[in-house]
Amino acid sequence: MDLWTELLALLSQVVTPIWNELIQYIPLLLFGLVPLVLLLTFGAWHRNKPRNASRVPARLPDGKAPEGLHLPSPSRWPLVGALGGFFIFASLIFGQTTQIPARDASGQVVAGQMTTVSAGPDLVLLSIGLVIGALAFIGWFLDARKEYEVTVAGDHHLVLAAETAGRPVVQTIPEGVHLPPPSPWPFFAPVGIFFAFLGLALGPVLIVGGLAMAGIAAVGWTLEARREYREVADGEHMDPELRDPERVWPKRLVPVYAGIAVLSITLSLGNWMLSFLPQTEDAVAGGGPTATTEPYISASTVIAFEVTEVVVPADTPFTITFENKQVGVDHNVEIFADAAKTQVLYDGEVFPGPATKEYEVQPLAAGTYPYICKVHPVTMVGNLIVE
Repeated sequence: MDLWTELLALLSQVVTPIWNELIQYIPLLLFGLVPLVLLLTFGAWHRNKPRNASRVPARLPDGKAPEGLHLPSPSRWPLVGALGGFFIFASLIFGQTTQIPARDASGQVVAGQMTTVSAGPDLVLLSIGLVIGALAFIGWFLDARKEYEVTVAGDHHLVLAAETAGRPVVQTIPEGVHLPPPSPWPFFAPVGIFFAFLGLALGPVLIVGGLAMAGIAAVGWTLEARREYREVADGEHMDPELRDPERVWPKRLVPVYAGIAVLSITLSLGNWMLSFLPQTEDAVAGGGPTATTEPYISASTVIAFEVTEVVVPADTPFTITFENKQVGVDHNVEIFADAAKTQVLYDGEVFPGPATKEYEVQPLAAGTYPYICKVHPVTMVGNLIVE
């Protein structure tokens, strides 16, 4: 009977295991499966070794480049640029942190609990990354310009040219040699990505504009690559005249990109730029809340409060007029009872801009009360002074 009991106990570990204990061994299981998969892959490759033999011809010994053939020289700048990018990303990982009140699933502050959030990149690492990146960009540009000038001068130029009446005449590309033509898309695609990332700080309109630019570049790059692939597969060579960078540059696309950039920036920063314009007497007399209502708080287009200090009377109900100027971005005003921001006194409605709402606040005793935007608690902060 004891043997039967022990057998049942042993089987229960397999039939009804304690999953909470077994879950901790899943990483070990995966760690063991990786080399097993690699061994199986290597075995399959070895069995099909004759079929997997390389069809690339053996490399010829080094020597003088054939006449009329230009090959770019090795460059150190892609490595330097990647090193700069590493420091920039490291600045985000090891950046500064701050403590903000913890919130539950409904968005309410949990008393006595704080959450650590990022308060910006590490400035030292960011500066190092930007300097290295700038050096890589300058060095890469100088190398490319030097190579272009050498190529134009006829030194190892793939597309042979002969002088006829003082003008170069493009001749046929050597048989069997294919060199992709100059392409503008590696330039236009990063421009779109730059605007998209800029939109993370200045608003979704820039994100949309950047994605539109990147989409145009992606479509153009795909069509160009497909056309070139078909020509290579058919054994054709692209028209040598199309190897002129000036001819392949899409001049009509530059105004389109400029228009998208100007429109995106204008919509994102429009209200901020209008604030610098002088106001007429009519506008001041019957205009917006900046002229007629106190206290007044506004959220700018750079994820920050434009008004960071508001004075209100003590022991008296008051109304805060909050103007959210940022298109499509949610903001609000949340007032706390103490500097540690552990007790919420007033939680204003969150709403997207551009729009204005009035917050009715109950009387407060004299003192200083911090306020934040609970959507952006790190960068949007201010103080309410009750006196």
